[in-house]
Amino acid sequence: MLKKNIQFAALALLTCIGCTPKAHQDYIQETKVALENGQSREAEVLIKQAMSEEPTPGLRLLLTEVYLLNGNTIGAKQQLEKVDIEALTPSEQSKAESLNANPIRTEQS
Repeated sequence: MLKKNIQFAALALLTCIGCTPKAHQDYIQETKVALENGQSREAEVLIKQAMSEEPTPGLRLLLTEVYLLNGNTIGAKQQLEKVDIEALTPSEQSKAESLNANPIRTEQS
């Protein structure tokens, strides 16, 4: 009986582990691979999935870049305005500052 309970607990644990959401690093890596392969629409879907789970400043910055690649300047501008620069890594801060130094032009601006 104890052996069956242990097997059941192990199976339940493996099932739970398989259902956990992807780590943000996984989404970021898959997004970068998609971008390298010229699949900018796929990259947008991946990063939006990560954002729906837990939006972070780094993910917002990456979504801004993906929007720019896809020609969505309005979306890029909106995301860039929401980025908390202080919470970014130094390399991400450089990217954000570069984007801020070269304002995103939209048809309305």
